[in-house]
Amino acid sequence: MKLIETLLSMVIVCNAAAADKDCSFYKFMVLGDVHYADAQYYAAPDLQKRKSIEKYVGMWAFHSRDLLAAAGRCASRESVSLVIQLGDLTNGECGTAKLHEQMFRDAFRTVKEFFPGKPLYAVKGNHDVWQQYGESSAPADKILLPLVAGELGRKELRNGNYAFRKGRDLFIAIDCFTKDETCLSFISRILLQNPDTRYVFLLTHYPLFPAAVNSPLCLIPDYDQISRLLEKRKALILAAHTHAFSIVSRTTNRGN
Repeated sequence: MKLIETLLSMVIVCNAAAADKDCSFYKFMVLGDVHYADAQYYAAPDLQKRKSIEKYVGMWAFHSRDLLAAAGRCASRESVSLVIQLGDLTNGECGTAKLHEQMFRDAFRTVKEFFPGKPLYAVKGNHDVWQQYGESSAPADKILLPLVAGELGRKELRNGNYAFRKGRDLFIAIDCFTKDETCLSFISRILLQNPDTRYVFLLTHYPLFPAAVNSPLCLIPDYDQISRLLEKRKALILAAHTHAFSIVSRTTNRGN
């Protein structure tokens, strides 16, 4: 129940942030680390990772589906207009790239089934680029990015950096795992192209600032320069990764 209350409260937080006298009112839902997993993707898991894999396989056999079903009912009842998934859509750690590709197909289809008729936007998380014997963005780039492009009504995405507008609000999703363009360069470019925003929502898997005990400081490169840009633009940072619910407000002489 605590998890369900946490997820539903995100609707209220984002709902309040998206209300303004000079703009139409809308709601959106935020999902954190889904970690979609099933035993079929793990023929012979690494012994060191077996415990973690079994945990997420067990979650998806029971609680994860109940949680998403509750979220789906809330989204329908509250007339949520879009759903955002903040990385670790999959648990990854598959034995082959082909298995991870299938995991992405199944994960996206499964999560979307809980939110019929609503666009589902996702960002890459660290588990989305983890395979059993190394790290690679290839499965996510091959399967996840085209699925997200379809939700955006676009032919393709070059990488996991993308942006879209909702009225006067700007949503910026960042890919912390691509070498094509840094997060700082992408955010700078998109903000310059969109000077007329009301709110800016940064969609990221890694928190921009420490958001939990023992959270590393610099998971996102150039985080201080990014924060300087966002503080001037009424930015709300939506992040996951920590598996904990928190709201952090940072105010400097440049803004909040």
